[in-house]
Amino acid sequence: MTLSCALGADLPNPGHFLMGSQGLYQVGKFLGRGSYGRVAECTKMGSNETFAIKIVDYLRAGSEEMEAMKIIRSLNPDQNNLIKIHECFQYKDYMCLVYEMLDESLEDFMGKRSFHPAHLCQIRAIAQQMLVALSGLESINVLHGDIKPDNIMFVDQITNPLKLKLIDFGLAVNPQELNIGTQMQINPFRAPEVILGLPLDVSIDMWSLAVVLATLYIGDVPFSYNSDYETIRGLVQLEATGEVVKGLNEIPDLDAMAEFHHDTFPLYEEDDHRAFLDLLRSIRYFHISVCVCLITFIGNHVFMSGFIHIPVRSPSVLLQKPLSVVTSVSL
Repeated sequence: MTLSCALGADLPNPGHFLMGSQGLYQVGKFLGRGSYGRVAECTKMGSNETFAIKIVDYLRAGSEEMEAMKIIRSLNPDQNNLIKIHECFQYKDYMCLVYEMLDESLEDFMGKRSFHPAHLCQIRAIAQQMLVALSGLESINVLHGDIKPDNIMFVDQITNPLKLKLIDFGLAVNPQELNIGTQMQINPFRAPEVILGLPLDVSIDMWSLAVVLATLYIGDVPFSYNSDYETIRGLVQLEATGEVVKGLNEIPDLDAMAEFHHDTFPLYEEDDHRAFLDLLRSIRYFHISVCVCLITFIGNHVFMSGFIHIPVRSPSVLLQKPLSVVTSVSL
């Protein structure tokens, strides 16, 4: 099946032009596909600027994402580690959202490393920046709803190797508009409140972030995710045993995992690893306690030196200000 057949005969192909209110864009290569369309690398004519244009094949979905981005515009995208949108326009039956061009996703980064565990300093930088992003979103009452490695992107690994931004606000919503039983997020990053049909708030984003951080540490997702049943069974077994369950009949030894990670990155002290394992063990607690375990994680003066440890004001961690990220480690 050709691309045009998959998304409609009128989908612009590489070489075609898209006219926006701020300029004319030439479509280059397609970078990937999401739930409602494709993302293309495009060049703005008359300049050397490149942009990522999300071509959404459902006008309603594109309009909803644009409305979310209008709200998010009240935040400084660079200070809050959020992708920057430049404009939005309609092309035939498609909605085109023009975003800044970023580097690769965290998913791609992990794949290139064959999903080996990441450096603790890398995890620290990612945790800090994503907590700033979620804190900013909470300040304007926005829930992202789709935190996963695909939606966390490096800005430029050459000039600023540990700078990241949160992307894809197609499912962003005011949490007060969520009904009990609303289905959202994907396994294995789906919060237990979503699976169990409990009341939802911004803390489900915190859960997803915690799972992303755990995945970076162990090189694999921490829970079975073939079905919601397996995920919940793993969480229940975790509650009973204190160990992360990767499969229904497999319970990895976290101490052994820490030894492996320590052997891989011998420069880190044992206390650094213990601080992160405290997060993995604490992840079994639901709702606001998920945030408490993250505060315990980032507040450790050994592992997370330089972070601000402040009380929970609501179901997400609020940092007082963005902090400089670690840039001394090569990716």
